[in-house]
Amino acid sequence: MLHRQLTPHTRVTNSGNATLFHGVPDWVYEEEVLSSNFALWWSPDSSKIAFLVSDETLVNEYTFPIYNPTYDADTVVPYPSEQTMRYPKPGYPNPLVSAHVFDVDRLLSESALGTYFDPAETTLELDWSGRLPTNDSILMDVVWLANDSLLLKEVNRNADVGRVVLFDVSDTSLLAAGMGHVVRTLGRDGEEADEGWIEAQHSVYPLPERLSPAGLPSYLDIVPDKDGYNHIALFNPASTTKPRFLTTGPWEVTSDGVQAVDLEKGLVYEISFQLCCLFFFLL
Repeated sequence: MLHRQLTPHTRVTNSGNATLFHGVPDWVYEEEVLSSNFALWWSPDSSKIAFLVSDETLVNEYTFPIYNPTYDADTVVPYPSEQTMRYPKPGYPNPLVSAHVFDVDRLLSESALGTYFDPAETTLELDWSGRLPTNDSILMDVVWLANDSLLLKEVNRNADVGRVVLFDVSDTSLLAAGMGHVVRTLGRDGEEADEGWIEAQHSVYPLPERLSPAGLPSYLDIVPDKDGYNHIALFNPASTTKPRFLTTGPWEVTSDGVQAVDLEKGLVYEISFQLCCLFFFLL
């Protein structure tokens, strides 16, 4: 065991390189999956960090011309340059992605005692029963529901099979903390129950403890109802497999539907295809 003071900057990972990223997405995850230029998420109390590791070593390179590298459309560049990047095309390799949780509190507490743990010893790689092969897996959503509760959505590359997985990472020293419990099934054999694809909606909205029974984590999500319309569903607690629909009818809530929750009045503010703004009771 190493003994030293924790520096103001502590390196959490040490395996990154030109094709292996920690906490940042590759091109396809940035543009098509996460719609974001980051792939790390702090827990509500900042005691832990969830992040993705992306390995695009097997992704083929694609070269394209740059005709004008400036932001001025009137600039004349007589000789274009070229840009080469790893760019997955249909039928060819995607990046291999895994999810991890780094326990900041555990590292700090051990360091305060004069005992230093390698950050790798305080980092969990998340896993779950029935996980798809990494070359056919898209990690579509990672959301903290509470300080020690994490929700993850996985779909296959065709986006017609998927799962929602719940993790309890209250004690990262236990290997069991890295094993998730599948709480929902997505796709043709799950909630969508058709031959379409699963949309990357990023529509999970964690609820505060005061709106949950016994303070258990719970959340809202946009889910197809029995008639196939997308509506707001309450999963309370988060481990439940059967939601309570808060909206219903022959119209749909958009992927950006849940805008806010009024804790005092128990209301959900959402956007639908029918009206600009609707209000529905949570409780």
